[in-house]
Amino acid sequence: MEFKEATWISDDKASLDLARHRGIPTMRTKDVMAVACVGFIVSKQEGFALLQRMVTNGQSIRLPATADDLMR
Repeated sequence: MEFKEATWISDDKASLDLARHRGIPTMRTKDVMAVACVGFIVSKQEGFALLQRMVTNGQSIRLPATADDLMR
């Protein structure tokens, strides 16, 4: 398999379904941001604010209700 060592990052349901069907691990944008928070690359508040700006700028992502929810 071409992507056996990869992780598919997308917020598009059809794209995520296809990757999962092919056995490729998947993450959404909010999952990537949560990993960045766990790794102390950004704080929960900074990560949440970045996600909010992405939504404001037209990205279709699942936005957690609060900064604390980003880690759940």
